[in-house]
Amino acid sequence: MSDRDWLTFLDDRVELIFELIDQAERNRGAQREDINERLAAQRHDLRGEIQRATREGWQLIVAGLAWSLAGTVIGIFG
Repeated sequence: MSDRDWLTFLDDRVELIFELIDQAERNRGAQREDINERLAAQRHDLRGEIQRATREGWQLIVAGLAWSLAGTVIGIFG
């Protein structure tokens, strides 16, 4: 194999390596996008759950305070 053939072969290999690197970067970008979309969906769901619990949770807080008051009264007079 002549020097010219060897250099052509090496050039082809280097070009292939760069193509593989570019493809890997594109794949990583797509994966990153997918992860960001999933996180955004989870964030949206979590905010919805927090808002729902906030709207419905006041009843639990009032009930807890009532039971605490009852326990305190029983403790004082019991």
